[in-house]
Amino acid sequence: MFNTAIISNVATSIVGAAFCSVAALAIAVPSAHAAAPAGFQKAVEASIDNNLRLPVNTDSKGVATVAVSIDGNGSVSDVNIVQSSGHISFDREAIRTAHAVRYPATGKPRTMAMVLGFNQPATSRQVLHGKQLVDAYRTDRRQLLANKTTAQPVG
Repeated sequence: MFNTAIISNVATSIVGAAFCSVAALAIAVPSAHAAAPAGFQKAVEASIDNNLRLPVNTDSKGVATVAVSIDGNGSVSDVNIVQSSGHISFDREAIRTAHAVRYPATGKPRTMAMVLGFNQPATSRQVLHGKQLVDAYRTDRRQLLANKTTAQPVG
């Protein structure tokens, strides 16, 4: 059974869950000026609880941070590892879980950071660092998109 703690504020919501040897923390990092609707974090957390699996035959430990972009309908549009756990099986499971989670429709696109601990809980420092990594990832993506859409053909 998962033990759950929820801490939230207007700008960022933190959703935590721990399961025996697997710990998962998901940080909802809303898109610009879009606060996550009530119940969003709880729904995502419950879906993480139902989907996250510890890869078999491993005593290794690791924490993976994944940036998950979803559209307004709750469909996943992009998933990227922004910090590896150091173990390919954990990173693959983090990506699989990010795709498997059911995200509630909010009407607005958003990017979430999932900080997933395998055989160890994610520390508050790792959660904060994960949020910072995803904030930087979102900024980089916006800049790349702006450069791509404003670039003019040569010649």
